[in-house]
Amino acid sequence: MQSHKYTIQPVCTANSCRSKMAQAILDSRLAKSGLEDTIQTKSSGLYVDNLRNWGSSAYFPMGTILKVLRAASTNGIHAMTEYQDFIDVVLANESEATGKHNRDEIYKMELNKAASRVYSLLAQFDKASTMLALAEHGLVYPGCDPLQFVDDGSDLYVPMDQKHVDTVNQTVQDPKKVVPFDIFIPGRKLESSLLSITYSDGNLDLLKFRDLFNKVEEGCCSLLSYVNDKVSQ
Repeated sequence: MQSHKYTIQPVCTANSCRSKMAQAILDSRLAKSGLEDTIQTKSSGLYVDNLRNWGSSAYFPMGTILKVLRAASTNGIHAMTEYQDFIDVVLANESEATGKHNRDEIYKMELNKAASRVYSLLAQFDKASTMLALAEHGLVYPGCDPLQFVDDGSDLYVPMDQKHVDTVNQTVQDPKKVVPFDIFIPGRKLESSLLSITYSDGNLDLLKFRDLFNKVEEGCCSLLSYVNDKVSQ
């Protein structure tokens, strides 16, 4: 058995909620099995589309803006802002909004303000939903939230979303260290945590987050079996 700790690092998008969920589950299982001195976990978020810079002076691509506005509209969070009517009009005719965004600097600025506002709210609801889903199982949301994923010498990097495998591979020197999470939940899709937020009438409905938790927990069980085989070699 290796004398050093084998480090698993789940990697998620900028909000990093699914990777934090995986870390909390893995830490709990390692503690119960007495393997915390052999295997350690950490989690991080990718610097995707500069999402962590919402609210700065930077302008964001229209595709990113629409992605954020759609997510906020899906669960009604945009209705909590002064931009609700504006966002409804944008989403009612996205092609027209894209044209105005490309030729009108003032309109582009207003779109960025609206997207910045709703993304900040989405991020808060995302983290709150994750914390509540973990708390229902006696788990604590892990602290330490790296602003950007780096190759820090971990033994295994696990992108929580298949689409981020290439991004992680561009950073990690040894591609054999990168294994997508979906291989541990074959035949099941891991939803976006942002799209799992369900908010209405002043309440968070955790039904979708509970389902997300169950899938991550299932995958973590298979992931630990995979790592145990490697550590035992």
